[in-house]
Amino acid sequence: MPRKSPLEELRKQCECCGEVNIDGYATIQKWSTDSRIVIEDGVTLNNTAASNLAGVVHECRFVTQRSGAEIRIGAHSGLSGVTICSMQKVSVGKYVGLGANVMIYDNDMHAVNPYLRTFDNDANVKAKEVVIEDYVWVGANSIILKGVHIGKGAVIGAGSVVTCNVPDYTIYGGNPARFVREIQVTQEQKDLLE
Repeated sequence: MPRKSPLEELRKQCECCGEVNIDGYATIQKWSTDSRIVIEDGVTLNNTAASNLAGVVHECRFVTQRSGAEIRIGAHSGLSGVTICSMQKVSVGKYVGLGANVMIYDNDMHAVNPYLRTFDNDANVKAKEVVIEDYVWVGANSIILKGVHIGKGAVIGAGSVVTCNVPDYTIYGGNPARFVREIQVTQEQKDLLE
């Protein structure tokens, strides 16, 4: 029996609210039926090297790792080979650009204590919600870690490791990511972005 289309496969495992543009197959892994992956109208998922010239090395991957975990991708956002792993909640706003191979984790993935990591890892992994507000751009190969809140209209430089909150309309970059400068946005432009 032939495999279903990429969009049919996506709709079978995710709540797709409206039209989704998808090039190639995404990888979806849900811990349980009460975890959720919500993809809103107008989202674009680039899953092949040909779909993004920045060098996508694998398909988009959405993984819920605990009961009740949630991943939500806002309307008109674009993702290229992005990995999102959630034990609690990862929220991506509308008109967000997540560049090639960006990784977002709302948890540590492993316990810090070596005994617990070896014999009781799952119960001892810390998690804290990640929020990415509307109109954010995250450069290729960046990593966003647990508990981070990226403010509206912010930019994260390529290859950054984000461990702290990022205010609205600022640029952060580096490892660990640090303030670079403010983005000049007029009040009229801000009003139009509401």
